[in-house]
Amino acid sequence: MIRFDNVAVSCTNIETSKAWYMKMFDFKPGYSTYLPDIGADFLVLKRDDLKVELISQKGSRRSETADLVPPAHVSVAYIIAIVFSSDDLEADTAALEAKGAVFVWKNLQLSDDGLKSSMLRDPDGNMVNVLQCPS
Repeated sequence: MIRFDNVAVSCTNIETSKAWYMKMFDFKPGYSTYLPDIGADFLVLKRDDLKVELISQKGSRRSETADLVPPAHVSVAYIIAIVFSSDDLEADTAALEAKGAVFVWKNLQLSDDGLKSSMLRDPDGNMVNVLQCPS
């Protein structure tokens, strides 16, 4: 049986991204290696049953999609965000803000039925969404 394992994030500086994901979302470092065939550092960050894979190749650059401003981010076919869920979006948004998060938006109601979101960007401009679904 095939299972979902992780989200892979290409980054320009693995140490900067590692520090950001650890600070913002309490991930801990896991397996780390160097991939000689592609010349890249590789690191898996873990938190409970979640994993984020960071991969960084010397000379890598930010993606052009990193500068898309919502709602234009859904007009291009690519993975648009890493998404976390929250039971208390306002409190979790305040905690992220206290850690220095830079937001695209905070506590935005996305739908009439109560779907809410706080969207932030990681150091390479990748969007990270924190959603609170209606009960």
